[in-house]
Amino acid sequence: LNIEKEIGFSLSVMNPASGLYGLDFENCILDARMIEAASSAFKISKVLSNDKVKNKKVCEIGAGLGWSAYYATKAGIKQYSLYDLPFMNVLSSYTLLKTVGDNINIVLSGEDASHNKKYHSTIHIKNADDFFTDNLESFDLLFNQDSFPEIGMMNFHNYISKYSEVLFKSGKSLILSINQESKGKSGTNENQLVVNKEMKEYSNIMLRRRHAYWLRPGYVEELFEISPQKKIRK
Repeated sequence: LNIEKEIGFSLSVMNPASGLYGLDFENCILDARMIEAASSAFKISKVLSNDKVKNKKVCEIGAGLGWSAYYATKAGIKQYSLYDLPFMNVLSSYTLLKTVGDNINIVLSGEDASHNKKYHSTIHIKNADDFFTDNLESFDLLFNQDSFPEIGMMNFHNYISKYSEVLFKSGKSLILSINQESKGKSGTNENQLVVNKEMKEYSNIMLRRRHAYWLRPGYVEELFEISPQKKIRK
């Protein structure tokens, strides 16, 4: 396909389960989430390549089934860490262990995370709480899609406050957000937050670009940069 030639990697995947509804493609089914994940992986890789980042390391909060991580390794990301709730980690672990090839190392929370040279890339599947105890200084980009608005104000600022005060090895890091701004009610009956508005509370987080996310009506794609200065939340 011309799309694969343009993005630089194959869209084909070994489906982890039957009964999927989507596009019949090269002996597999691509559902909407897989297509979005491939698009996100391409964007992540392109952003980091434009910034001349060599050994690309990415973390994702709220990774779902892990499809973004799957395609990110195809797009050249060497280290990809997923942070999510335990029951979601069970699902992403199953999905990734069933689909990735022998050259991708899947490391579950609590397992030895040493990188073996025989692997092309490593995907770390971690509990959400690990984010606050892990060493985050090597990450080049934090990615979130379709969950920041609904996790609640306190949880959102806990994540962003933690990430924004890290002294990154490269001197800076990026945040890629693809989320809606409907301000609908969350499970706690509070209005869902707007990422752009909340990011303005941090004087060392700058908006690089903001535009409509064309794959889902009502969604916004935003790229933020964390500057080297110390974090100051207004």
